[in-house]
Amino acid sequence: MNDDEEVYFVDKNDTVIRKGYRSEFNDSLCWRIVSIWITNDKGEILLQRRKHDKKIMPDVWTAATEGTVTYGDDYEQTAIKELSEEISLTGVKLAPGKKYYGRWGNIGSRQCQSYFATFNGTVDQLKPQEDEVAELRWFTEAQVKQMHKNNPELFPLYEQYRFFEFIS
Repeated sequence: MNDDEEVYFVDKNDTVIRKGYRSEFNDSLCWRIVSIWITNDKGEILLQRRKHDKKIMPDVWTAATEGTVTYGDDYEQTAIKELSEEISLTGVKLAPGKKYYGRWGNIGSRQCQSYFATFNGTVDQLKPQEDEVAELRWFTEAQVKQMHKNNPELFPLYEQYRFFEFIS
């Protein structure tokens, strides 16, 4: 993450308010992100645990990849780039999903465009970005529910999982 990176600041309708910088992120602002949810044919979901030193949502489980839309890029370009950068996954077909607006983590709001992909490989076939991803793991729905019940602080986006229909 580069604090000098330019981003879109938007309103709740995803209308661009202005161009800004990551270094400006605060509770009064909203910016665009993507969230890529990856499943396999076994019905499992691939989640990443974010590094403990991340500024936003450190050391928690979240979608396989997520990322901020940089100025000049659109949602889909960002999704493709994040898959490649964060977990070295390329060539998968992305299907756009729901859009979510609201609080996302410990600072600010997000306009989040979700994408869905299928990957039937193992975690060992992926290469997590060392400064972003602490761990990648396949989970069943029952495992996510149990882990959330035991350690809700590790799944702050649990309601978003439900929104994106991964958890009933």
